[in-house]
Amino acid sequence: MNYDVDYPKEPIGKGNPYYRCSYCKVSDPQINGQIENHLATCEYRIKKEKEITLDDVKEQMQEDLICYGEVQGWDDVIIDELCNIVIENFKRLSNA
Repeated sequence: MNYDVDYPKEPIGKGNPYYRCSYCKVSDPQINGQIENHLATCEYRIKKEKEITLDDVKEQMQEDLICYGEVQGWDDVIIDELCNIVIENFKRLSNA
């Protein structure tokens, strides 16, 4: 996973100079840029893991479709149209 620090933060307070995730309250140093260092129940972590999973699946499906289309002799227009259908379906799924 990539280094991620885009989660909403709030100061820990009480003289502590660090910030923490506004959702799960885990400190920045403990998170250390890793999604999996948020609590498993963290709303931000759950959202990011869903995005990563959908993006990974979408990318793999597009690659497979391009390879299959080339083997079948499809022209680039057909492959592009089918890739766009895949992208639109994943957009709908990710908003569900």
